[in-house]
Amino acid sequence: MSLLFLLACKGDDPSGLGPSVPDDLFEEVWAVDGLSWDLALYGDGLLSTTQFGGQIWGWEPQGGVEEEVGDRLGEVQAVAVDGEDIYFTVTDSGMTGFVALLTGVRTWDELATEGDGGLPIRRPEDMVVGPDGALYIADPGAEALWRVERDGSSAKVVTRNILPLSVAWHDGRLHYGTADAVYAWDDGTEASVEVLDQPGYGLLSDEGSLLVGSQEGIWEDGVHVAATQVGMRVSSMVRVGDVVYFTDQGQGSVWSMER
Repeated sequence: MSLLFLLACKGDDPSGLGPSVPDDLFEEVWAVDGLSWDLALYGDGLLSTTQFGGQIWGWEPQGGVEEEVGDRLGEVQAVAVDGEDIYFTVTDSGMTGFVALLTGVRTWDELATEGDGGLPIRRPEDMVVGPDGALYIADPGAEALWRVERDGSSAKVVTRNILPLSVAWHDGRLHYGTADAVYAWDDGTEASVEVLDQPGYGLLSDEGSLLVGSQEGIWEDGVHVAATQVGMRVSSMVRVGDVVYFTDQGQGSVWSMER
């Protein structure tokens, strides 16, 4: 039974946002030490960066096994995985930042601190591995989207004068979310096209649909399908099997939602 069907049977919501989610459809599954910020898939489990403590934690839903993968990394922000390689970003109070490859619990290889044209990386909040193998990074501090080669040979600005909070590849195009809307980047016209007039704190391309997380819950292809509790902010989302896991950046826990 799909999430959308379960919600639709609840009837209309006077707010115009759509029906609310019964409490048992969301479950708090992981209280991350240091408060969760960004998620990534890693094997059959998850990785989470933290808002405090400079850590990256690993967690397996089956059995709830938790492991410290990275420690003393500074103000760690985003995390992305390609095979066995773990990439992460760091900021120094939004003034400077870098992209790195984790080589040990407390060691890393720095890949980029600035773009090829000299623009500094500042607050790289979200990151994804693109279909071309490069790292795509949302950096509201630099007001830019970055494309960074995984060997550190190049760091280029995709587009500037934006405030991206999330990034994802969907339907063959790079998408990014801001505090106001969700956009798709068009390589041909080199312009951003608004695809959803709704804040996009988290993006997930999921079996042909684009899931968007915000303070009002989760949207699927522009339809509000899941309302969260007051004070929550759905951000980073990943899927494992039939379950979508998401970070509530407001309170720092990881929640699950069956699909």
